[in-house]
Formats: sequence, C-alpha cells, structure tokens
Amino acid sequence: MIKRPSKPSSGELCVIHHSSDCSNINITLPLFNMAFTRLEARYIDRDKLDTLLRKEFGSDYGVEAQGDVIEINASRQLTEAEVQSVTWEY
Repeated sequence: MIKRPSKPSSGELCVIHHSSDCSNINITLPLFNMAFTRLEARYIDRDKLDTLLRKEFGSDYGVEAQGDVIEINASRQLTEAEVQSVTWEY
C-alpha cells in the first residue's frame, strides 16, 4: 500500500520516493489517475530494461544514459486497484 504524507488540494501533485543501492524511483501521482515515473538504474542489462519498459509503458517513455546511470521518464494510467491502494495520512 502506498501512503501519501498528506492529502493534496485539487490538481496538486504528490511525489512518492523509493530508493535502494542501485536505483532511485520517484512516482508522481496527480489526482487524474496517472503515474509519472522517473527511474535511475546502474548495473542493469539494457535488453532486460527495454523489455520491462515496453511491457510497463509501451512506447511512451524516454531513456537517457549518462556514464553508468540510465535515467527513464515515463507515464501511464493507473489501474483501479492501484488507485484504491493509495491512502491518505492525516
């Protein structure tokens, strides 16, 4: 379950951060049921990454490589289950 720190006002965006040793993922959830994802990855097989991105985002993503870091920016429609899994913390 994803928890947002506070309930945004109408049209405001909420950013959720996740990071590990090799990646940093920022998911921005607007109130219009879209997720915008920014992923930074290191030490990843480019073919496997391309397969994953096509599966998740179709052709609607951008990839930028700089040194050993690959940055991906993508957006997609949230499923109803994903929308329902987001809760507000008050």
